Amino acid sequence: MNCQDLYFTPESFKGKPPDAVKLREPIHLNGKADFNEGDGAISHSGNMAAISFKNHKKVVWDAAAGKVRFA
Repeated sequence: MNCQDLYFTPESFKGKPPDAVKLREPIHLNGKADFNEGDGAISHSGNMAAISFKNHKKVVWDAAAGKVRFA
């Protein structure tokens, strides 16, 4: 398992994505190169889990606002 590289690809919506999604480019992040971090998945998961646990709510990332919100 490679936890150094993270790949994010827009959802396909069965070939008919909304315009806002259609314009998104795939993203590739490398923990060592981009953040000087060995395993970003562990830190990320731990942080989101801690926020969720402390607030007793599901955490959702709000990209437009650049912060988490609770569901």
